[in-house]
Formats: sequence, structure tokens, C-alpha cells
Amino acid sequence: MGAVAFGCGMTLAMDVVYPVGKYNKTTHDNVYFMGSLEKGETLFYQGAKVATSKNGAFAFTVPLRQGRNQVFLRACKDGRCMIKQYYITRTLEAPKTTTDIAFTPISKTVFKTVGDNVPLRYTPVDAGMNRMGHLSKDTQLIIDGRKGDFYRVYLTPSRYGWIMRKDVVLMFDKKGYPVKPELAHFYN
Repeated sequence: MGAVAFGCGMTLAMDVVYPVGKYNKTTHDNVYFMGSLEKGETLFYQGAKVATSKNGAFAFTVPLRQGRNQVFLRACKDGRCMIKQYYITRTLEAPKTTTDIAFTPISKTVFKTVGDNVPLRYTPVDAGMNRMGHLSKDTQLIIDGRKGDFYRVYLTPSRYGWIMRKDVVLMFDKKGYPVKPELAHFYN
């Protein structure tokens, strides 16, 4: 992952879970970094301290220029530092999709994720860095359609995400029927 530790003794534990890998490509104008640190570690990007939660988790975006971008993350604790280096290439070319697969709407139904760190995507493409975030096991989702190997996730009346069909299973009620979502309604 391009990690270099300075100093001796205890190693640092910066764990970057996204992006996966040292080299990545995207058509987006920024990239999302997510991961965790151990207690007492401090994370820096471009010399500025990155905010972390009490449990050490961090998530932040890095703006990208057209072409190859080099990103350095530095974690430090007690005078020791660890550096991770990433190469993110931003292109104008859209990811290749299968254009002959049409979107098929389905009745809103509840599914749940089957594993941890399941990617929720902006588009029904398993390429590049089009991830909104990662979901934990047993996260319940409202599915309202499918396209190829993806289900469309209903987030709000005007916003959707996409999840791979292999990453979710249909939920059933006690009588064995698929669970229908209970959506909130506003009344004047």
C-alpha cells in the first residue's frame, strides 16, 4: 500500500479501507478516503490535520484535478510517522456500461446486506470510484428496480443508490411474504 514508517519500536496502525489499492481511476472530481487509526494517532492530508471520531474512524474527500493525482496521508504518534501514498487518475471518459440492459422497475421491497463493507454506488457500474459509502451486514434497504447485476436502492423520492445483487438478500416476514417498506408520509 506504499506505507513507510519512520522511527522504531511500535508500528502505527493507519488502516485505509477506501480507496482500495494504491492505484485508482475515476471520472469524479473528488475521491472519498475512509479508514481508521489507533488511539493517539493523528492523521494529516496536505499538512492539515484530518478530523477523526472518538473511535479513530475517519472519512473525508480529496479534490482531484484532471489526470494523475498523487495523494499522501501521514499518520503520526509520539514522534513516529507512517505515510501512505495513492495515485488517483481522473479522466473525462465515462466508465463502460452495458447499454443493452434496461432498467426494470419492481415494487418497493426490503432487502438486507449479506456482508460487511458492502459498497453503495452512485451508478450501476462496478468500476472506478463511484461509491457513496460502505454498508454494514444486515443493513436494511428499500429496492425499487434492477439493471443488470445491480439493484436500485430507494433513498429519498429524488435520490437513489445502486448495490450489487450478490450483496443483498430479500427479507421475508413471519408468514413468508416479502417485507414491504414502511415509508414515512408528511401530512399538513
